[in-house]
Amino acid sequence: MSDEHQPLIPNGTPTVEEQLKNLQATNARLLEESKKYKEKARLSDSELERLSEETNGKEKDVNKIIDAANKKNEKIANENKKLRSETLNSRIRSVISKYAEGVIDLDDLLNQPKYGDILKKGIDVDELTVDEDIAKSYVEAVLKDKPYLKKQSDATTLLTKRPSFQLEKGKTLASMTTKEIEEMAINLYGNK
Repeated sequence: MSDEHQPLIPNGTPTVEEQLKNLQATNARLLEESKKYKEKARLSDSELERLSEETNGKEKDVNKIIDAANKKNEKIANENKKLRSETLNSRIRSVISKYAEGVIDLDDLLNQPKYGDILKKGIDVDELTVDEDIAKSYVEAVLKDKPYLKKQSDATTLLTKRPSFQLEKGKTLASMTTKEIEEMAINLYGNK
């Protein structure tokens, strides 16, 4: 054979027709695989969408639960604050009443803004306690300046009580000047 008549395709190399068949088979296989992957992707997209909707629904439910829990916590906090305030006020009244013997109205004694700083020093808001000594000094300070908050002695006691003063020898009330009587009364009863 001559070099002119030798085939261009070496032996063992597939022919063009065979290559075409192989390419068509590969193409068909790739198309089939592509369809499978597209179907899986479509299913994955729909599954993803379903899961997303489920998650959004659950997220909305969780947000509702969180909102409800926050409202409940706020309500409990307000109730706790109110209860603590009532408890503290009750303890203040209780401790003050120990030292307010004979006071006409405990509320009048407690509602003295001028002396509030004294009492505030003895209140422990965290522990809901009132210092006994400070409560006592509060009552004493208020009653010292406002004795009318305390019950006065009976009228019969006032009538039967004799003033305890001594006149100088030889002096009588009738012989004293108005100024001397006034000074004697101030010494006995205070400047009122």
